[in-house]
Amino acid sequence: MFSSTRRDLNYLTARFFDGLSTGLILLALPWYILTHGGTGSFVASIALVCTITSFALTPLLSTFIDRYSRKTILIANQVIQAAVAFVVALCVVKQMASPLLLGLCQVIYWVTMNMAWSTNNAFTQENWQPSEYAGISGKQEIVAQMTVLLAGATGVIMLENWGLLTFSLVAAFASMLSTFSYLVTPHQRRVLNRQQESVWRQLKQSKDIVWADKTFFAFIFAAQLGYPVLTFLGQLVPIWLSEQGASGSWFASYQLLIGLGAITSGLLIKRIYQHIALEKILPLGALAMALAVYSMSWQTNLITFVALAALFGFFKSVNRVTRANLMHLHTDGSTRGRAEGVLGMMVMTVQSFSYIFIAAISAEGQTELGFTAAAGVLFLSALVMTYLLARLTKERRFVTNECTL
Repeated sequence: MFSSTRRDLNYLTARFFDGLSTGLILLALPWYILTHGGTGSFVASIALVCTITSFALTPLLSTFIDRYSRKTILIANQVIQAAVAFVVALCVVKQMASPLLLGLCQVIYWVTMNMAWSTNNAFTQENWQPSEYAGISGKQEIVAQMTVLLAGATGVIMLENWGLLTFSLVAAFASMLSTFSYLVTPHQRRVLNRQQESVWRQLKQSKDIVWADKTFFAFIFAAQLGYPVLTFLGQLVPIWLSEQGASGSWFASYQLLIGLGAITSGLLIKRIYQHIALEKILPLGALAMALAVYSMSWQTNLITFVALAALFGFFKSVNRVTRANLMHLHTDGSTRGRAEGVLGMMVMTVQSFSYIFIAAISAEGQTELGFTAAAGVLFLSALVMTYLLARLTKERRFVTNECTL
């Protein structure tokens, strides 16, 4: 039996450097492209290619999560990211850092980032006991938000002062440190190789896995809508702030307070679980997010506006951690990757429509409607979850005491 303290420390260290490398590269490459001859439309096109590629590969990659060692997949992801960062550095040295080549590197990073997110969820379910889920999930949320804040606060500054060469080498070194940390993380593998089944057969089972428990997965999908709303606001808020004549520091403050709200949720999540059942948290969190976003829509005071971002960030992260823990407790570990894949594809579809909606309301000069629409989506998700929760409770599906510490 291995030390839980050493296991947690090694794993969280791996997650920290993983998030740092990903955050730096995905922030640096679009900025570098824009400042070295690339256009905004090209950067937007690359973002679209990232989404489409990730959507197309998700069924296959999520099948790999259920087929091979999750620890091996996490290590392979970091090796690929380190190699891509080194390629970026080499392109700079050889003066071959064209926007097209850098855009390709961004796509690879984006796909591996999504792969790592789903794999980490399955790895946590497999490698920790139910009584430990709340603790490790809270720690993961704190680490994830720290890396986002660190990359967001220092990324562009480092890029402008160091240049892309040094910047990409730092990202590569971070991926190498993450690789080593994953290597020394003890792994108690419970899902054995299922390579006697063909990849194609396992892939075709993805829809059946979700459909066999469609009420539960519909509940989980409704709970996930906070994520596309977050990415939607990430595009909407800077447009709205610019229309108000606000400086870029207000958008930085908005991002900072969302991160601080999320870190606070990681610190308090175990205490929250001691008072409220996991399944009841999700509709309440969605309702709280809806109220926060709707309040943003009519705010003229920018201080209040960014303060509401902290409230949104807190409940968004509470719901994200709780959704992951419910999946840990109620999903078969041998099918977790494919279940995550189907849910991820549904979320990516919503994200794609949200970007089209932003373009439409911006063209009409009705940006503030975006906040009302986002609040409406969250309020609707809360209603749907309340209805589905009544059905699931009647079926006696939820027994979450194992996660209450």
